Amino acid sequence: MISSQRTVAIFIFFIGSFLLPLFLIPGYSYLFSEAGKFVLFFITIHVSAGFLLYSWWKNNSIDLPAHPLFASLYCIFLFIFLSSLFSKSYYVSWIYFINHENTFFFFYLLFLVLFLSIYFLKYKQVILYIYEIILFSFVTLIPLSGAMNFFNKLGFIKNIESFLDTTTNVIIFSGLVAVVSLLLYIFSESKMMRVFPIITLVLSSLILFCAFKEEAKLALSFPVENMAVLQETIKESPLRALLGSGPGTVQYQYDLYAPEETPTRSWSSSLLIQFGLLGGFAWIVFFILFLYFGIWSFLEKNALAIGNFIVALYLWIFALLYPVNFTLVAFTFLFTGICITLQIIKDSENKIIIPLQKRSSRVVFACLVGIVLFTSTLGIIVYTKKSISYAFYQNALVIESKELFLDTVKRALQISKEDIYYRKLADFYIKKTEMAQGLVLFTEQNKKIVEYGGNAVSYANEAVRINPSDYRNWGTLGNIYLVFERLGVRGGYELGKNAYSEAQKLSPKNEILLLERAELAFLAKDIHFRELLKELLQYNPHNIEAQKRLREWGL
Repeated sequence: MISSQRTVAIFIFFIGSFLLPLFLIPGYSYLFSEAGKFVLFFITIHVSAGFLLYSWWKNNSIDLPAHPLFASLYCIFLFIFLSSLFSKSYYVSWIYFINHENTFFFFYLLFLVLFLSIYFLKYKQVILYIYEIILFSFVTLIPLSGAMNFFNKLGFIKNIESFLDTTTNVIIFSGLVAVVSLLLYIFSESKMMRVFPIITLVLSSLILFCAFKEEAKLALSFPVENMAVLQETIKESPLRALLGSGPGTVQYQYDLYAPEETPTRSWSSSLLIQFGLLGGFAWIVFFILFLYFGIWSFLEKNALAIGNFIVALYLWIFALLYPVNFTLVAFTFLFTGICITLQIIKDSENKIIIPLQKRSSRVVFACLVGIVLFTSTLGIIVYTKKSISYAFYQNALVIESKELFLDTVKRALQISKEDIYYRKLADFYIKKTEMAQGLVLFTEQNKKIVEYGGNAVSYANEAVRINPSDYRNWGTLGNIYLVFERLGVRGGYELGKNAYSEAQKLSPKNEILLLERAELAFLAKDIHFRELLKELLQYNPHNIEAQKRLREWGL
């Protein structure tokens, strides 16, 4: 018997599941932007979780499955939390940007989806409802794609691709719909629900046919660890070896040890670099248990468990090997939750019951719930502010008017202060400082150089203050003093030198930084510019710019 609180929680969870595919619809207003849709899903899932907590309170007990798969999930999330707690960059690891994967809140939301699916999808009929919701959501996309196709005068497959960002996501999502259609057709006892899956199966097959007819290729992005980066990360300290550099810091580790390479933009890439040996081991244990119990369902001839295992395995393969949309990653965790709950049902008597009858235990539970609710609410507020500001920032990048660009970025900063916004403003004023040299009147020229240069320094310093772990912020600060030297404005060499030095600590093999620092030293008549050029040529003897400077500077 499901309590009224859990019924409401399940209903809200269904709403979130229905919204997931619809979140793939592109939009230009904030609410339908990537940021707005992510926040909306974030709120929906948390409201559902809130009702689950309330049902525990009303029932005077917390029931937790005593199953190895469930325990392995606890271990993974614990190590993600510890890795975030001891991260090299708290600013990046905890929340960062709305479009940035691998942050703590990114994993937190995915594991919350998995946790809720384990608790809510315990009955065959409820699981079939999830199938129906996914298919209904898919069908809703069809007329929307047709309308956009009409207005944009694009081919059908290109238009669907605009929903899912890449052809890879088109193929994966259509394949998911096809498999779910087959499962619903097999297990549904309703006559109508045996016709509807045939329609969605035909539609999804048609999309797959169109995709492959257009010679679409899956953008393989296998998450192979850069062994050099991994080895250097492990060597940093025992803490880094055990817990990694922290969620979302992969780019920083590559900047530090392999700036010539670009890490794969996938949530699953470089797990060992981010979470260390303990986190990587926890993921491996989970996948082994997942495969073990999934294969065991074949031996037990549990048709529903077999079907869900196939769907979850299908999604995991693509989630691990390809940089997929957040929607598909969320579905991966949702179907994994269904697989786990079908395994747990067999051991329904094997539970951990935490009683809440005593006053002390209820006070402790209330305090923990209060902390969780406060943290979640704070996270939603911060995420909302960040996402709205990021929407303004994205709009600013496509604005041609300089005045309007400046106003839009400043509006983004008023909502949420981010280092990338300050860095963009610093770059804007660096260019204006360089352009001021073209003014006819010498006094006006000096006035504008001081004004624009001062603004650039101010914004770059603010970017460094917010996120000193990003070499780009330090590099931008150094570039300002390099421009000053080019314009004959003296007195800032030491500040520029120090800025470039800090940037090089974070990316020591970065050739552009070395070249810019060498030019700054040359203009300031510091003889150390020779050593910097030689250091650059040691990294790359074929660097054309370095060879050009050698000739120009008479070396």
